[in-house]
Amino acid sequence: MSIGAKYPLKKIREGKAELLIPDPKAYIRSNGTYEPAWAPVFYNPRMVFSRDMTVLFLRYLANKGIGISLALDSLSGTGVRGIRFLLEPGNVEKVILNDIDPDAYELINENIRLNDLQERAESYCMDANTLHYYLPEVGLRAEFVDIDPFGSPIPFIDSAIWVARNKSYIAITATDTAALTGTHINACLRKYHARPLRLDCDKEMGLRILIASIILRGASKDIALKPVIAYYADYYYRIVFQVIKGARKADKLIENIGYIEYNTFNLDRRLIGGYPLPTNITNERVYAGPLWINNIGDPHVVKDLLKSLESMPWLQTTDRIKKLLEILSCEYMVNTPYYRLDKLCSKLHKSMPKLNDLLTCLRDKGYIACRSHFDPRGISTNAPLDEIVKCINSLV
Repeated sequence: MSIGAKYPLKKIREGKAELLIPDPKAYIRSNGTYEPAWAPVFYNPRMVFSRDMTVLFLRYLANKGIGISLALDSLSGTGVRGIRFLLEPGNVEKVILNDIDPDAYELINENIRLNDLQERAESYCMDANTLHYYLPEVGLRAEFVDIDPFGSPIPFIDSAIWVARNKSYIAITATDTAALTGTHINACLRKYHARPLRLDCDKEMGLRILIASIILRGASKDIALKPVIAYYADYYYRIVFQVIKGARKADKLIENIGYIEYNTFNLDRRLIGGYPLPTNITNERVYAGPLWINNIGDPHVVKDLLKSLESMPWLQTTDRIKKLLEILSCEYMVNTPYYRLDKLCSKLHKSMPKLNDLLTCLRDKGYIACRSHFDPRGISTNAPLDEIVKCINSLV
């Protein structure tokens, strides 16, 4: 029995791909919202932004003259991500799509045929880790590996590194933000070998913990995983790493792993080195980590992504992508975790000034200052805390 006979399907368009997906009307919650997890094959319309961003990154590589002979979509669901890789960026020759669920595997094949990609797409119905270890045994390694799981990506990292070529890219999603941001401390310790804290900059802390944890897994194999672009959106983290083989290069990255030192009295914070143990511990400060203490992304890549965006007018989330990239182009130049203005003003017993006025005040003093993409109430700045306080006092 075909999947179309077993479940109601609906044809949609995402990017340049035509897709059959489980009909959302059949999987509606009592409050009227679509619940992707209830469908027989997972398709999440909220992740269009993530998929648009990934296709844009591949177009950026294409504009740099970097071709992808093989891309791997290891947890495919309907196959939408891998199919879009073939149709949109213009530099991907072949994609392997995979899902362990037989219904998903059947729907992937339907969507491959629907888009006439039988010559360029290959499908598997395997455990993702098994596939990653199998492909090199038959002489295949990927230039782009996409890991988009439900929950933590950690179970898939070691095998993703194994299947990736040198100078390739691994794109990773993490949706277990409760563990990374300090709600579930023991879960973070188990999965990421780091201790989080409930801080006002918790979303950035979580991303930095995730980056460090994945870098250390690569370093154990003498591989440097360099973060190229990383961000938080909706309820997940997304990071693209470049894979660079070499023990010395991995050692250099480890030098950028440390801790957030946080003063609970005045909310001052800074990133410090000293992995595996923080240095200069004092009683009035607390420490979260280990975590990544260098820039979370490359501002030059962001500028090139903005240029590449102009050549992809069909993307559904263009306005949101542009807004995010414009913030990241500034935020990537700041290496102090963001301040939440409401929390800081509450500690100071001051009313909140307009956020744009505060940013202008700090820029007039010669500092980098911008909104944080992590939180609409957040500011990212390299200004010391006392200068931020002076600006708040002058504005209130």
